[in-house]
Amino acid sequence: MTGKEIRAALLLKNKYLTDIAREENVSKQFVSNVVNGHKRNSKVEYAVCRALGKPYHKVWGQAAT
Repeated sequence: MTGKEIRAALLLKNKYLTDIAREENVSKQFVSNVVNGHKRNSKVEYAVCRALGKPYHKVWGQAAT
């Protein structure tokens, strides 16, 4: 999924990047960087998957490293 697709899917679930940031104790900017592919962080990536109710490979397109 692209960053825009992830954001749109989160909105449909009534979830926001700030919610994920708060849950994972990181900044909203950090979550945004992960969602947009500028940074990698498995903790945030899995939090996004949980929020979307989708498996890792469906969101990020590859197996977790």
